[in-house]
Amino acid sequence: ISTILQPLAVAADIIPCVGDCIGAGIGIVATLIGLFLSLVVIGIAWVANRPIILGVAVGGTALVGLLVFNGFRRKSVRSRNLDMPPEKNELQLE
Repeated sequence: ISTILQPLAVAADIIPCVGDCIGAGIGIVATLIGLFLSLVVIGIAWVANRPIILGVAVGGTALVGLLVFNGFRRKSVRSRNLDMPPEKNELQLE
């Protein structure tokens, strides 16, 4: 990845300080992209060898999503009820 982006550093090397800074930035970007892609490949290979883990992960994610969705829905219903004025009952004096 660094090799693909290296022409940018060479073009910016017309001004010596800028070329070095661009080269360092390219190194950091290439490292982050490489790290991300390697983790994706390792994850795919790991799940391919242990497919039961994929089922557990998908089920757990669905369960957490359902709990979060229900929590937000209940919270919005409660907040709507708090915005309404209290009802008068027969025992209260006006």
